[in-house]
Amino acid sequence: MKKKIFVFAAIAAACISAPAQLNLNKLKEKAKKEIGVSDQPSVPTNSGSSTTPSTTQKTTGTVSSMLADRSGELAELNKKEKRERYFTHADGANEYGNSYYHNDDGIKGDLHKNNIGKVVFSKAAIDANGPVTQAANTFSSDDNIYAQAFLETAVVNYKVYNTKDLSDTKAHYNETGSMIVVAYFDGEEMPLFKGNMYGGELTKTNFSIGISSKDPKENNGDFVSTLYYATMGTHTVRIEVWPQHSFGYVPDYPAAAGEFTYEQKKNTQAYTSADGAMYTPDEGIKSDLHKKNVGRIVFAKKRVDANGGSDQLSTQFNLGDNIYGRAFMTTSMVNYKTFLAGFPDANKNSEGRFMVKVFIDDQKDGQMLLQNTLSGEMENKTTFTIPINGAGEDAESNNEDFFKTLNALPDGMHNVRVEAWGGMDYSAVTKVPVATGEFTLIKKPGVQTKLGRNFNNVQTKMNNPDLEAKALAKMNSHAKENGWKETFTKIKITDEDWSIIHNQLTGAILYRAISIMALAKWPDGHCTIQDFTITQDYNGAGYQNSVKLGGIGSQEEVDCN
Repeated sequence: MKKKIFVFAAIAAACISAPAQLNLNKLKEKAKKEIGVSDQPSVPTNSGSSTTPSTTQKTTGTVSSMLADRSGELAELNKKEKRERYFTHADGANEYGNSYYHNDDGIKGDLHKNNIGKVVFSKAAIDANGPVTQAANTFSSDDNIYAQAFLETAVVNYKVYNTKDLSDTKAHYNETGSMIVVAYFDGEEMPLFKGNMYGGELTKTNFSIGISSKDPKENNGDFVSTLYYATMGTHTVRIEVWPQHSFGYVPDYPAAAGEFTYEQKKNTQAYTSADGAMYTPDEGIKSDLHKKNVGRIVFAKKRVDANGGSDQLSTQFNLGDNIYGRAFMTTSMVNYKTFLAGFPDANKNSEGRFMVKVFIDDQKDGQMLLQNTLSGEMENKTTFTIPINGAGEDAESNNEDFFKTLNALPDGMHNVRVEAWGGMDYSAVTKVPVATGEFTLIKKPGVQTKLGRNFNNVQTKMNNPDLEAKALAKMNSHAKENGWKETFTKIKITDEDWSIIHNQLTGAILYRAISIMALAKWPDGHCTIQDFTITQDYNGAGYQNSVKLGGIGSQEEVDCN
């Protein structure tokens, strides 16, 4: 719910925000503006498959999807013009008299011949002349992971193209042998390596890639952390090698790519009883429904009974339906490890903070649905309810901005993904969501959904028509004087009686105060309710007949009816 303003208050609070978790999607957008790259839905690969850029990126530099967002169009140009992927002796010299082609090490062994354009994986260090003694495409959290990229030629020889201007079809020379090696973990993108092939390495046609090897100097610490803190279960990892000109030019598709399956066997997301005082005993996993859905969010048209069966659940809803989610976690929220952006050390989520984000269709950044805590008597809970379109008292939790997003959707079917994270925005958060789930939302022509809360839900504590009329007049005069856009239409008194305010030194009565709730309509047609305090001064014999505005409180949007 949206909070408007607090004024006339004698208390001021100073807030210092913890470092925000990096929203690397924003970094990506910023970098894209700097290099002038537009979005494309996927990046073609050697195998003909496609890799969709991540929705939440873990990177600190320019990553492949920034540079290759237009490589799909480049590949189409390649087909039309039948251009070669790399320079050869036949290409001669450039305008500076330097040969476009740089002698390379060639393709020497069967391992290389059989895997041109591929990244090969193993549980032991790979000898480029083969064979691969422990070749594997499936790894667990207990394994070392090594990789070797086998290219058609040296990185320096690959033709790279202008990603800013597709009318520039000239093949450019990657003179420094620059490249970037990118990993996609379940579609989430981060660089493993970015740099140049210097000196003797400039001729290399194959090279090792540190993923999770025994030598920490070979590995990317951020990606090792990603593997370590992955949720229990199986994950897909894709590695791509992109030659990259210093201007951000790239080839039509990666020089080499490969995939493997990673299985996380350990619960590294949260503290356990083995961690001593860092662990808070939880209520455990009590029901079959919970056991079947650990790490998931399930959905229904009413509050989900955690001890009930799957027959209460649904994966498809119409716009306007009440929709509830229930998150089933591995432990209680207070036990999840949270991290401040840029700091490797885990923190205990001692207040049980959490946030829920919603992603509709191809939405990249998602939308905040709610932020709250599971503390006190709730700190041992391993499951909780998420009102998405709640009814009755739950409607108070309905997010008006999210409802506006729903009502603005085009007619048809939409995919909605819900993620629950430990921690809160702009503070320490978990490495990955503690639970996720998806459902289909159908929007029929002309249908709009309402917040489910209105002025009728406000309880009247005192009936005093004369006071209500005076308060309403005061509210509208104050609004006009201060340039407010809304017009107040109704008043309810929300206190049972007046509060008498005395002088703290003499004890003399100064004035009396009472709380009201005001309904307002705005020029665009939407309605809000807002808390106010009105006062009447004491003149020594009685209270003034007129009222004053003593304080302004929170405001939230409601249905106008």
